Amino acid sequence: MKTLFRSFFLIVLSSSFLVLLESSSLAQRTLAVVGEGNATHAPETMTLSVNVTTQDVTAATVFAKHNVGIERLKQALIDAGISSSDIIEGMLTMNPTYDYSTPGQPPHLVGYHLMTPLEIRVNDMRALPRLLDVATQAGASNVSIGSFGVKKKDALREAATKDALQDARERAEQLAKQIGAQLGEIVSVSDMEAEAPGRMEMGREGPMNSHDLHQKVELKVVYALK
Repeated sequence: MKTLFRSFFLIVLSSSFLVLLESSSLAQRTLAVVGEGNATHAPETMTLSVNVTTQDVTAATVFAKHNVGIERLKQALIDAGISSSDIIEGMLTMNPTYDYSTPGQPPHLVGYHLMTPLEIRVNDMRALPRLLDVATQAGASNVSIGSFGVKKKDALREAATKDALQDARERAEQLAKQIGAQLGEIVSVSDMEAEAPGRMEMGREGPMNSHDLHQKVELKVVYALK
């Protein structure tokens, strides 16, 4: 009976990555590296968060006025070039208003307060100043700038992934040369985020006044060795 021989060699070349070489009578030698990729892009889209608020003495009148106010704001935004599908209406909240001014007397109901948040997706960053004026003039309150994004949803991740694959190949070629081997085809690619959630980051980098979007990807790439 032939003896099956298998050996493993674990080489730590730096704190940034590990290389695993495997050889056996049945398995091809492989080399695994971790490639890091980064991509940065200026924001192309953003969201505005606004509120529509209404107060009145009866529930019937406050609802009627509130609906008119929401429709007025939506129409003003549409007239300013915002698509109706890019105006997202949130959940309405209603609170009673009480008068506590009479000493020694329990508070009494004097009206109602309604508030509805709206999220407005802006696809033209240059239109922001004009849209802020339009929203406030149409009755919006608590206007604030929300999240930023890019028009092509997966553009940042695709660019970071390409960068990670290039980084992995460069590392693997250097290591293969050091051990006197030639780099073969890719055997497998796995996302380090899937293996260790939280490793991939997306957020803002640089100065506090910078809104550039950043995507980081780490890929474990396994190559065959010749």
